Amino acid sequence: MELSAAKKERDFYLAKVDQSQALCSIDERQKKWVSELDRLKLHPNEKIQSVLRLSYDALNLHQQNILLDIACVFIGENRDFVISILDGCNFFVDTNMRVLVDKSLITISSNMSLQMHDLIQGMARAIVREESILPRKKRRLLISSNVYEISSQNKNKWCISSSIQ
Repeated sequence: MELSAAKKERDFYLAKVDQSQALCSIDERQKKWVSELDRLKLHPNEKIQSVLRLSYDALNLHQQNILLDIACVFIGENRDFVISILDGCNFFVDTNMRVLVDKSLITISSNMSLQMHDLIQGMARAIVREESILPRKKRRLLISSNVYEISSQNKNKWCISSSIQ
């Protein structure tokens, strides 16, 4: 009888060890997936991005700027509100926004908010990050370290149109 009790206790212990290893394994896999998703947010798949980039490159300069501004700042914002802000940049927003909709780069929901597919937004943000590497080309700031770098320098040297943290 004592042998049976010792065996049950040992089996119970082994089951607990096995269960904790399985839970640890699940936790490790989840951490790996979260890490991979974070990496993809900063560095999207290059093949997909190069295909999406063709659509971006086919746009004129005003359309490109509008697309980047929407991707960085205006997702979910009301279409008319965005037009009123970007019209100050002389981008001819109403006409150029229609081109972006026609090319399926943005959508306007039934409540008039601007939407964009995650992959297109990722491509646009990658372009902004590429631009921010070039000296004096930082129009949009996506990374908080860039915001600090720019704000700690002489403010008269830089013209920033938007920043995101």
